[in-house]
Amino acid sequence: MCAHATPDGEDHPENPERLRAIWRKLNAEGITSRCAVLKAKEAEDKYIASVHSQDHIKLMKEISTEKYDSSRSKISSTYNSIYFNKGSSECAVLAAGSVIEVAEKVAAGELSSAIALVRPPGHHAEHDKAMGFCLFNNVVVAANYLLNKRPNLGIKKILIVDWDVHHGNATQKMFYSDPRVLFFSVHRFDCGDFCPYKTEASYGFIGEDAGKGYNINVPWEHGKCGDADYLAAWDHILLPVTEAFGPDIILVSAGFDAALGDPLGGCCVTPDGYALLLTKLLGFAQGRTVMALEGGYNLMSTANSVCACAKVLLGDKFEFNTLDQQPFESTWRVIQAVRNELKTCWPVLSLQLPENVLPSEVHFPILSPACPEPEEIQAVGNRGRDTSAPVTSAIESIPLCVRTADKGEGGGMRYQTHYVMEGSGASKRRRLGGDEADLPRVQVPFPQGTCSQDAGPSSGSSSSGQAGLLPEDLFGHPAPRELLASMGSRLLFPSVRGLLAGLQACDVKEGLTALGVQVRTRYLHSGHQPLLGAS
Repeated sequence: MCAHATPDGEDHPENPERLRAIWRKLNAEGITSRCAVLKAKEAEDKYIASVHSQDHIKLMKEISTEKYDSSRSKISSTYNSIYFNKGSSECAVLAAGSVIEVAEKVAAGELSSAIALVRPPGHHAEHDKAMGFCLFNNVVVAANYLLNKRPNLGIKKILIVDWDVHHGNATQKMFYSDPRVLFFSVHRFDCGDFCPYKTEASYGFIGEDAGKGYNINVPWEHGKCGDADYLAAWDHILLPVTEAFGPDIILVSAGFDAALGDPLGGCCVTPDGYALLLTKLLGFAQGRTVMALEGGYNLMSTANSVCACAKVLLGDKFEFNTLDQQPFESTWRVIQAVRNELKTCWPVLSLQLPENVLPSEVHFPILSPACPEPEEIQAVGNRGRDTSAPVTSAIESIPLCVRTADKGEGGGMRYQTHYVMEGSGASKRRRLGGDEADLPRVQVPFPQGTCSQDAGPSSGSSSSGQAGLLPEDLFGHPAPRELLASMGSRLLFPSVRGLLAGLQACDVKEGLTALGVQVRTRYLHSGHQPLLGAS
């Protein structure tokens, strides 16, 4: 499945090296020698057709042939975040078939559990179209196979857990009215401004007709959610509902882009965190669990996380210390909203949550213009995480956001604010209205000629906006006007890494480069142009 790659060798987060890095890690840890290693197997058309349209299947299976050599690139551009090459068709059917193969063996008792290391991923692929790096919906194809093609296996109820940082939009659609499948997705939502940018990812979408209550979305309001947040969602939503549901098998859409250090996810789940999430699931369905790889684009964190999960499935013991970690306040808010939405369907969710939920605090390091360059600045909150990191040079007014203007509907100008502080509790991408034009701001002194002056939302200017500091949040908490006023024109943060993501205009890129910030192209899981990031 490594033959699926960008057609001209361009960089892309969903690339063959993901599988190679995982395999190297598993070999180094001696995991592969302890497992039954199966050969990839192609899915038959009739099984894929239980999920996807005939037209979609035909195109995906033929897109790599000579027939499409001249039009392959043009066709891929009509989809949201999709590429094709001469190996894409074979890899797509191998990915779907491999998940079917291991799911069948686990359901039949031939294997106690399994991990399907497959690509391309699948949970965004809809009935009649590819989307978001996904060609066929591998997990849904396997679930349909177990439910409808192999009734003799006795699989009547399936739990699908999707812990990929992006919402499993297609999986949700395909089982939205089916009470045989309990679908649980925990993902970043950011008020609808996180990929795949669909309102259906909110907690209000709980299924319909006979499937009402069998679709559960836990939509995080911001990035930086980590082990404690995910464990809270497990303990207070997923586990009690799973106990009541009683699945016969568990399929995990195992994306690892919520892992610490992932370039697309912005969350902080550790390998031990994933191991504990998986451990908690093994208490159901007699431990019959199948993991199928979805996202995960930091090679090291993905490989380490897969390895940790493999060790859990092999019965290895591990220690996990949660004593100094607490969920965000917003996490409790989301959990309570989900429970309120579902409590009539699942009475177990009617119980009260613990009342000792306190908001987190974060101390912000602020330096005046006259301050010397420090060797280290610390920002420690009562989440128990030391977010300190060395600062080797002072950077003039690194922005929290960058404003850009582009043409909106009807030819008018549409201003957008791109949040670039990793862990912002607000959306990373939010349109600002004119009523927020008077917000206090600190202008950024980019080198002359690299940035146009920002005239604000009410000016109608069509130029690319200059970066400015808005009273949004640092490390997940609001920055009051008094705090902004104290910043002056010079601001140092505890870490340069990950501060900037979502800068579009080339003049902004040049300005950042002139300030000494290394800028690189960063692909987001969306159909928009590649965004810029910095590290």
